[in-house]
Amino acid sequence: MDDIAKLLQAAAAERVQEARSSGPTVGEAREDSLLTFRLGESHFAVPLASSRGIVPVEKWTPLPGNLPYFAGVINWQGRLLTLVDIQQFFVAEPGLAVAGKTAVVIYDGDLEAGILVDEVLDILKIRSDQRLAVSSSLSEKQRKTIAGLYPISGQKLMAILNVAY
Repeated sequence: MDDIAKLLQAAAAERVQEARSSGPTVGEAREDSLLTFRLGESHFAVPLASSRGIVPVEKWTPLPGNLPYFAGVINWQGRLLTLVDIQQFFVAEPGLAVAGKTAVVIYDGDLEAGILVDEVLDILKIRSDQRLAVSSSLSEKQRKTIAGLYPISGQKLMAILNVAY
C-alpha cells in the first residue's frame, strides 16, 4: 500500500463509522459530478465542472529548481500546462515517472494545471450529504488540498481535491 493510501486509510475507519452513525442530514442535498482517477492504490476526484480534459503525457519538459511536485510542462492546446505530481505533493517522496502517464487538466479561474494520474476511472455523481469531512489527523497542507472524502468500498475512501488550493 502506498503512502497516500496509508494516510487516507488511517482516517477512513473513523470517518466511515461517523457517517454511518450520524444518520441523514437536515436539509436538501445537492448532487455533485466528480471526475475520478487512481494514483497507485489511492482514489481521487475533482469536480467535473473544474476539469478541462484528459491528456496523455508523452513529451514533457522538466522544471529544474522548482518545487519538487511541479513535474514539468507540456504544450496543451498551444499553451504551457504545468504538470503536478500529487504523490510528491502529499508524501514528499519521488512520485510518478512522467512519460506515458495521463494528466487530468483542472482549472480555477485563469489557473490551469495537469494532475498526473495512473488511470482515469469514471464520472461519479454523489450527493453533498454523502461527503465526509477531512480528518484532523491529516497535515494542514493535506486538509487544505482535500475538500472532502467519499466512501467507495468497505473502509476505503476517495479524496475529493480542492482545485482552488
